[in-house]
Amino acid sequence: MKALIFILVVLIMSGCSVINKISGDEKTRKPEIAESNDLKEEPSGEESSNHSYKELEVGDVAPDFSVKTLKGEELTLSDLRGRVVLINFWASWCFPCVSEMP
Repeated sequence: MKALIFILVVLIMSGCSVINKISGDEKTRKPEIAESNDLKEEPSGEESSNHSYKELEVGDVAPDFSVKTLKGEELTLSDLRGRVVLINFWASWCFPCVSEMP
């Protein structure tokens, strides 16, 4: 009976260590990120006050913008016109965002 309990304890402990190793590997895996060194200067002072920002209402057309895909291709929002689009912006310092990143 003692041998059976010992074997069960060893199996449970080894199973837990495998689970910890798998979840540890997921935490250390780095996501593939398209990097861009094309930093644009933000307007300051009077230049920034010339921009008018309008909150969009349901049914309004979102302003067009472009991004680089992970493959390095240029993608604009207007390319997706007529399709349902979910836009989800992430920040590298945001823990929940990092867990959502591809």
